[in-house]
Amino acid sequence: MDVEWLLEHVTAIRRLELPLNYSRELNEPEWSLYLELIQRRGRREPLQHILGSVNFLGHDIQVSKSALIPRPETERLAELAIERLRALDSDGPLRVLDFGTGTACLAIALVKALPDLAATALDISASALDLARTNLIANDVSERVELVESDGFTNLAAERQFDLVVSNPPYIPRADIRELQQEVKDFDPHLALDGGQDGLNFYRDLAAQGKRYIVPEGGLMLEFGDGQTEAIQAIFNQAGWAQGTSHHDLCDRSRFLEFWAGNP
Repeated sequence: MDVEWLLEHVTAIRRLELPLNYSRELNEPEWSLYLELIQRRGRREPLQHILGSVNFLGHDIQVSKSALIPRPETERLAELAIERLRALDSDGPLRVLDFGTGTACLAIALVKALPDLAATALDISASALDLARTNLIANDVSERVELVESDGFTNLAAERQFDLVVSNPPYIPRADIRELQQEVKDFDPHLALDGGQDGLNFYRDLAAQGKRYIVPEGGLMLEFGDGQTEAIQAIFNQAGWAQGTSHHDLCDRSRFLEFWAGNP
């Protein structure tokens, strides 16, 4: 499949139409580029980096070493957030905080789906925010998404309030990063992977400080790693949140939690 995607990239022939064009010969520039891209993939460079972009819920998102490559699991988080936002009863425009935005894929998907939505996209990495800005401009939503460089909530004004906070924060235990696939550990930024000793540092921050940034009936939706459901539930319960609702990914694994500030 990777070889087919690379061939589509080189020839501009859609991957599903390649069988109809097997008799077409590559010219010399195409063949040279094709071999170069295959060699890059053979060195375990992610296909998405080679192609330069990835499709996220129908939106073209540019990728680089500055931010985590958007995964299909996060598309499901976006879909769940869109469902919740559409169901909210609000007198004015809805506001969302994308905590740890990376490429800004979540913020883009949400504002594209909801015309009256305004988003704030926060990240600690200046280079990730540069990439996010490129994606906002390319998707024609730069005027609807505010970018904030911040370590956690540090640089977010205390009076800011949001109807929903969404986050796919770093959740890999630090010692486990060296065991990840080469495509991940060598090409995704470790800032976007490292969740501290147990992988849960950012969930503690969200649980401890999240409520002050959420309207009284607002909520928070999270993505996390395999086997972390109960630990994250416990962190939020200890911080005074009600039991969260768990959702599964396309592989039927517990992957998302939502918490609502207004619950007792």
